[in-house]
Amino acid sequence: MRIRIESSLLSSLVVSCLLAIGLWLTTTTSSLAATVSEKSSGLESRDASADHTHAENKIIMYRDKIPIEVDYDKGVLIVQGREIPIIVDGDAKITDPRTKDWVDLSDNYDRFNLYIESNYYANNTDELNLLFDRFEPRFELLESLTGWSSEKFYNEKLDIYVEEADAGCGHGFAFGGESHVFLRYDLSNPDVCKGKYYINGTGYYDINPGQLGDQWIYMTTALHESLHSINPLPLYSRVWLTEGWSEYYQLNILSTYEYEGIPDINQETVDHYLYNGFIIPSYYSWELYVANDYHDTSPYQREIQHSAGYDITAWMLSMLRDNYLLPWESFYELVDNNPETLDKSMALGDYYTDIHVIDLFEKAIGFEMYPVFRYDGPSGPGWGVRNWTDLDWYADLTPVLQVSDTIQVPDGSVWLNATIYNNGGVSLNDVVVRFYSNDSLINEQTTDVESGFTTVNVQYTASEGDYIIRVAVDEDDLKIEQDDSNNEDSALVSFTAIRGDANGDGVIDLGDVVYLINYLYREGDPPSPIEAGDCNCDEIVDLGDVVYLINYLFRGGPPPNC
Repeated sequence: MRIRIESSLLSSLVVSCLLAIGLWLTTTTSSLAATVSEKSSGLESRDASADHTHAENKIIMYRDKIPIEVDYDKGVLIVQGREIPIIVDGDAKITDPRTKDWVDLSDNYDRFNLYIESNYYANNTDELNLLFDRFEPRFELLESLTGWSSEKFYNEKLDIYVEEADAGCGHGFAFGGESHVFLRYDLSNPDVCKGKYYINGTGYYDINPGQLGDQWIYMTTALHESLHSINPLPLYSRVWLTEGWSEYYQLNILSTYEYEGIPDINQETVDHYLYNGFIIPSYYSWELYVANDYHDTSPYQREIQHSAGYDITAWMLSMLRDNYLLPWESFYELVDNNPETLDKSMALGDYYTDIHVIDLFEKAIGFEMYPVFRYDGPSGPGWGVRNWTDLDWYADLTPVLQVSDTIQVPDGSVWLNATIYNNGGVSLNDVVVRFYSNDSLINEQTTDVESGFTTVNVQYTASEGDYIIRVAVDEDDLKIEQDDSNNEDSALVSFTAIRGDANGDGVIDLGDVVYLINYLYREGDPPSPIEAGDCNCDEIVDLGDVVYLINYLFRGGPPPNC
């Protein structure tokens, strides 16, 4: 009886389970059908989570040689065992894009790949299409002015991910080759996220003649995050620098780019926001920073090198441009020509990068920058940089020239050998080495110079005469060094007749006696030049020269020498 009851109970449980499984299958099938239907509706959706496991960290390469591991969960980049925080602006939350569905619009743009979160795109399709159509030429201008790109530093076209912000007009996070832009949920609303247009110190709405009107704020967010993503890694690793750079260019690009001859905003608007603080609340106002003993006014009260910087650093860049006439093109050329030194600064430590960048400003401007940037106390006038490092780790190139023969017969050849010593701590690539003869270029080579030394050489031939041979290393001053004054060396080489070397083989021996006899008595060729046969220096080549040469070679007579 008891067994029968338990069997009935078991049968009821089995039936219930089968019914539940059937219901689950029905629900799942419906869900799958809905998903297929949605993906067939015309929006090309990208479900990256189907291709990747969340546990896999993304790997990107910096300059083709330094791997960067992206840990979205921890919010850091892992570089050579060091953790660098991912730059986050505003209230953005770092998330792995491989866990979300995106509409892939990459085919619409040449300079970046664009992915927009599916629901956000569905709700703001026209506005997002228009925003990024307008973004591309401004981003191209940004790349052009800096010379930076995702391809240049991180080997791939920039990926931009766009989704809805939890609050506010815009924020984001970014790292090399990848930027995340969060924008307001209702981009079609014309009454929000507006920026004033300043004229004679007063800000106005509804008078901006630029293409973006008052809602240029959205464009600054996309530019800000995108510049983070194309920074060279050492600059990105210093928050006060990368945030200042992004803050400076997100506004100055809008005052530089023109649509039908009209910029998006005027320069007064740019300068107003950068001086007073574009970030709200204004923890990074220059005026408040100076008044606060050169600390930001955030709750952390940080010195500039430990601060997010933002408008404080951006205003420093503005003053470099306006007060010290910083030639940006020269600065970016220095950065471009010296990747080894910039990368070395990151390996040495944070402050080394700071001071190296300030030194690049100095080299570009031609004016000493230490008194400008240093902290001089609460009353200034320096800009508050407190932590300084020396620059004795820079490379230092010194060539030493050696010549195989300092005296050679006319039209003979000598080897010019230059040993280039690098007494600094940075191995340099693509160093230009030039050889000159009496200031005429005879050879140019490009070589890498490791810490230690390297050797380059060239063979040289000349007609009769004296020649000053000079070797010059990095003559165009492209490379950053400790000392630029020791980059040359020289030697004197004479191409002249060697008295007694009648056959011109560079050696005085019995062969020259035979050569002279053949010339004098058997119609042989004359010595070349003829002075080589004038052993006794009487300006006549005759039997006396043969006798003189025999006495020198075999009887201890004096050498042929006038």
